[in-house]
Amino acid sequence: MTLTNERCIYRLLSAVYRDGAFSNIELDKALRDDETLDRAYITRIFYGVLENEMRYEFALHELVVKPPKPAVKPILKMGMYLLEQSNTPDYAAVHKCVELTKVLGKGGLAGFVNAVLRRFADFSFPQAHPQGEAGNLSFRLNIPIWLAQKLLKQYTEQALSSMRYTDLGTHIRFTHIASSKSVKLQADCLGLGYYVSHDTMKLLNPHDFTPQSLSSMVAVHTYLEALRAATIDTNASFSVLDLCAAPGGKSIYLKTLAPNANITACDIHAHRTDLIRAYAKRMGVDIQVVINDACIHRESWIQKFDLVICDVPCSGIGVLSTRPDIILNRTESSLLALQELQKNIVIRAAQYVRPGGVLCYSTCTILNEENQNVFSGLLREAPHMQQIDLSALPISAKLSTCGQVTRGKDIALLPDQNGFDGFYIAAARRTL
Repeated sequence: MTLTNERCIYRLLSAVYRDGAFSNIELDKALRDDETLDRAYITRIFYGVLENEMRYEFALHELVVKPPKPAVKPILKMGMYLLEQSNTPDYAAVHKCVELTKVLGKGGLAGFVNAVLRRFADFSFPQAHPQGEAGNLSFRLNIPIWLAQKLLKQYTEQALSSMRYTDLGTHIRFTHIASSKSVKLQADCLGLGYYVSHDTMKLLNPHDFTPQSLSSMVAVHTYLEALRAATIDTNASFSVLDLCAAPGGKSIYLKTLAPNANITACDIHAHRTDLIRAYAKRMGVDIQVVINDACIHRESWIQKFDLVICDVPCSGIGVLSTRPDIILNRTESSLLALQELQKNIVIRAAQYVRPGGVLCYSTCTILNEENQNVFSGLLREAPHMQQIDLSALPISAKLSTCGQVTRGKDIALLPDQNGFDGFYIAAARRTL
């Protein structure tokens, strides 16, 4: 029994659990050059395990006295997924994992794997989690208890009931009207793009489209509408600074929607600015790309830009549908360091906005600590920045038709069954 696919899944899970690797990058690397692997099977099992992390950790805690060794945990969780959510007969799922343990040179643990998985085959998850409402939310959203407790404090029961981390495939937008349009596609709820499977994507002409998340596209439309609300003509020439731009999706989409915009896209590392340049070249758009540390003051940029985009580094809690590994590397204490970084960046960003210009702050998280709290702090520290009411913009009315409701003057998108990622957007106009 060679178990080639299972060994690949084991390596992927080990890289995520042990090394903190990014699931999407590891999977792409593993499948890119090996056509002998069953891509669909590996993807389903790999992400299936990660998307049930909280449930399987709970089961292990219930089924074993001592925590399993890290080297065997991926095998056990693979087995749990096969037993629970595949068509593999129980005996075959257990046998496959036992044999995988031996193939990987861990034969001494084969009996342990066999015993735990046989117990799991008869295990029933409790209808009500021992830790109550937070535990139930933890199971449903596959998030840690500490994060579930935060969400319960920050959102209404109605909002949480509709929250889903739903992976509908890759979201794309078309860049050219060409032969790809002959492929039958289902438009997203706003009509901005489409969700496609890997197999469907192979039918499309790669020159006709580019991947871009729905929430990211909503953000760019919001930036432009905020400018118009500040009476800036987006059909004329205007200047844009995107401080944390890599890999460049928002800057490039903005340039597509507003060809007269003069855009400077920045990031802190050369390899990340290289990504922006390569993307811009592929999309045929002309933007300036600069290496810049957003935390360091840049005198030459003071009050120079009509629009400053501040899409800051964040916890990524809003994008668990495509990055379920994020929950493995976030702790409650790590939010404090992120919050300090976000505050530092946005305060510097406000200095680069010209009088009458607009600052847009955005994240791909749904936590108040990184969103409302940071932006409110900016407004207190910089009274010349006057918040723009985004709920009054046309994009907010469109979002309401998809079940998304703005909160106050901000836009706080929640992950849901329509394929939205969690995303936050706030904007302010400089008055002097």
